[in-house]
Amino acid sequence: ARSGLVLSRDETWACSLRLFAEAISMASERLKVAVRLRPMHGSLSHKGPIYVSKQEVVIVDSVTGKLSTYEFDKALDSQDCSAADFATQAAVYEAVGVDLLDSFLQGYHGVLFTFGQTGSGKTYTLSGTPDSPGIMPRFIDGLFERLAAAQHPRANGKGCKVS
Repeated sequence: ARSGLVLSRDETWACSLRLFAEAISMASERLKVAVRLRPMHGSLSHKGPIYVSKQEVVIVDSVTGKLSTYEFDKALDSQDCSAADFATQAAVYEAVGVDLLDSFLQGYHGVLFTFGQTGSGKTYTLSGTPDSPGIMPRFIDGLFERLAAAQHPRANGKGCKVS
């Protein structure tokens, strides 16, 4: 008999995605939820296929063949780096960080919250590496580029001064 608290890998994966999907359904228009799927390693490898479209993740149960579909504002596929639609660090920033920066510069508060198991890629996605910077360094670069452009004398009469 299986304990009620022990979940298979497929059930754990589906449960995590279900939590994200529920967050979307309860959210106002101001909350955006994105998911980035990365390759599973070793004992965490998923035995059934996972399909990702622009806003949807479909998991095929490896035993029953049942499909579980989850919808998000953005779904980014970083499972196979040789795939044409592989979500690079730059693609993740374009999908998530640019809108956050735009809102920030319009005076809105913003939060970028990451959630996932240990080793799931949260730090890599946010910080990246020197060769492949993550969301935070790209956000900071974008912020200073926009501030510099606003200080330029030909900035369409708009200005910004940082002291």
